[in-house]
Amino acid sequence: MKKPTKWSKASWTPEITEVRRIYTTTARSARRDGTEVKERDEARKRYHNALNKVIKAHWDDFLANAKKNDLWTAHQFTQQRVLSKIPGGKGRMPEEIEEKMMSHFFPRNKDRISQPTLEKHNLGKRERVTAVELSEVLWKYSRKSAPGPDQVPYGV
Repeated sequence: MKKPTKWSKASWTPEITEVRRIYTTTARSARRDGTEVKERDEARKRYHNALNKVIKAHWDDFLANAKKNDLWTAHQFTQQRVLSKIPGGKGRMPEEIEEKMMSHFFPRNKDRISQPTLEKHNLGKRERVTAVELSEVLWKYSRKSAPGPDQVPYGV
């Protein structure tokens, strides 16, 4: 019988490994030729019951022997996980959903750009950038990318 690896869960035991092996064997047989369906269902129940029993025993042991530093771990295990949702609900059109997601995850910067960076430079006609050149360069970037240091998104 194989031993559980050092990376497996702390509650895992060799008995669980054996019950799981029996369950997977009967499940494969039931899938392959349709026989042993009843045995598969019984093996599944035994596997899940044994697994729940071992996990409960391990958890009870953990709580009984918990030290002061283990309280944070216990808190994390018992905490209900909340999925992060985008405020505002669902949109009807993909464009509405995209706009809500972009405004939620990439909010507009309320700090204005400082005046020295907005100063106009006197450029000669050869040094000026045309709208066509600018659009050719920006066309390569995604409209949904985060804005750069100037806080101007590529979609603009």
